[in-house]
Amino acid sequence: MEDLEFARRMRSLTSITLLDPPVETSPRRFNNLGSVRTSLLNNLIEGVSQYIVCRSFLFRC
Repeated sequence: MEDLEFARRMRSLTSITLLDPPVETSPRRFNNLGSVRTSLLNNLIEGVSQYIVCRSFLFRC
């Protein structure tokens, strides 16, 4: 839901620009670790980064 809110706010500030050529991503991590491990790793990274931001800037978690 945060992505949708972000997109709505950005749309009110500027127009969407399509990249040419399109951006491509590599499936290397999914191929090496598998989808479950990759998802767990991504969630761990997100959780740690949110904790750091909360401790560093907000001081109230």
